[in-house]
Amino acid sequence: MKKGLTLIELLIALFLAGLVVGFAVSILRDENSNMIHIRSRVQSQTAARDGLKILESELRAAGFGVTMNISTAPTRPLEMLSVKPACTEAIDVLRQSSIVAMDGNSGGNDTLDLAFPTKVDATTGATCFSTRWTRYVVVNGELMRYEGATRSSLNSKPNATMVGKNVDVFQLQLSASGISKSGKVLLAAADSCCPGGANWTKTAVTVTPHAAARTDELDVAGVWSYLSKEKDLSIGETWRLRFIIQDADAPLLKDLKDNAPASFVKIGLYSKSGKNDVILPILTRPTDASTAFGQLVEADLVVPASEKYQIGLSGYSTGKLTIEGFNALSVRLGSDSTWLKNPSNMNTDDWSRVKSVRVQVLTRAPADKRDYYSKFTGLANYQQTSSAPVGEFNATDSSIRVLLDHHYPAGNNGKF
Repeated sequence: MKKGLTLIELLIALFLAGLVVGFAVSILRDENSNMIHIRSRVQSQTAARDGLKILESELRAAGFGVTMNISTAPTRPLEMLSVKPACTEAIDVLRQSSIVAMDGNSGGNDTLDLAFPTKVDATTGATCFSTRWTRYVVVNGELMRYEGATRSSLNSKPNATMVGKNVDVFQLQLSASGISKSGKVLLAAADSCCPGGANWTKTAVTVTPHAAARTDELDVAGVWSYLSKEKDLSIGETWRLRFIIQDADAPLLKDLKDNAPASFVKIGLYSKSGKNDVILPILTRPTDASTAFGQLVEADLVVPASEKYQIGLSGYSTGKLTIEGFNALSVRLGSDSTWLKNPSNMNTDDWSRVKSVRVQVLTRAPADKRDYYSKFTGLANYQQTSSAPVGEFNATDSSIRVLLDHHYPAGNNGKF
C-alpha cells in the first residue's frame, strides 16, 4: 500500500506553487508595463521626430526673400533704413520679421511663428502666392502645428497637425546679429561725420574738424589715443567699426616706415582693465599708402569679457592723418542680453536680426513605478509654478525625456 500526501505537505506544495505563479505573473505584468512604457515613448519620440523635421526645414527657410535697406554713406552711422520683403506676407508687419517667438504665460511654454515660401523659382526667387505662416504651440500636452496664409489667420488655428505627444515643455531661445534701427551705436547720426568734441577723449592728439569736408584731422605725437566715452559691453557682443582714412602726411608715413614695428596706428576696443583689449593694426605698411588711403575700412570686433570699453584709435607715432565718418554699431548682442532668454524684452526692430533659434522639447511618458521623481534644468525661462525657480522642471509619477535640444539657423531672416 502506497502512502499519499499529508494535508500539510499538500498545503506547502500549493503555497510554493502559488509563489512561483505569483512571481511569474509579476514578471509578466512588469514586462507588459515596460512594453507599454516603451511603446508610448517610442510613439511620442517618433511623432515628434517627424514633426520636428518639418520645424527644422521651416526654420531654415524662414525669411527667404527678405532683405534690408542699409545705409552705405560713409559719413552716416551704420543703420537699417527699412526691411524689404519680396512678398508682403513674408514678415510680421509690427516686428518686420519672419520669425516671432512669444513667451508663455507666467514663464510657461513658448509659441513660435514662422513665415516661408513653399515654392521658389530659379530665376525670380520666392513665389509670393505660396508664402505660408506656421505656428508651433503646446495645447493640452500636445505640440501642435497650425498653418495659414497670414500670421493673423493662425489665431483661428487652421490646418491643425499634432507633431508631438505628451509634451510638457516647449522653450525657445533666440540669438541675433545684424543691423537694426535702434541698436547700440557709438555716435549719433549728427556726430558720425565729425567725431571731434565731447563724445571723445584725447591723449596727445589735436583735432581739427573740417565741417565742409566732413572730416577730422588728427595731429598726433608719441603715445596717443583718440577714444570714445566708456560703454558697458557684454561678452560676445560684436561691434562693427567703420571709417575712411583719407590721408596721412609725410612725417607720419616716414615715422611708420623708419621705425616699424615700434611705430603704429591701431583701431579697436580698449577695456578699462587693460586686460581685454581687441585691437587691429591699420597703418603698419606705409609703402601701400597710395592704395590704402581713401578706402572704406570696416572691421567686426568681438567683446571677450563683460566690462567697460572705449572704442577708437591709438598709436605710437608722430604726424597727421585725416579720418572720415568714424562710427561703430553693435551688430551682435552679447550672451547676457536679457531678451535672448525672454523675447518679450525685445525692441520692435530687434526681431529682424534673429539669426538662430534654440528649440527645447521635453516629453512626459508613463513611469514604471509610483512616486518616480525627475528634475531637468537648463531651460531658457520655463517656470513650472509661480513659486518654482525659473529654468527647472520637476516631475513625479512620470519619466521626462528630452525630445529635442538644438540650435537651428534661422534662414535668411534679417539678411544684411
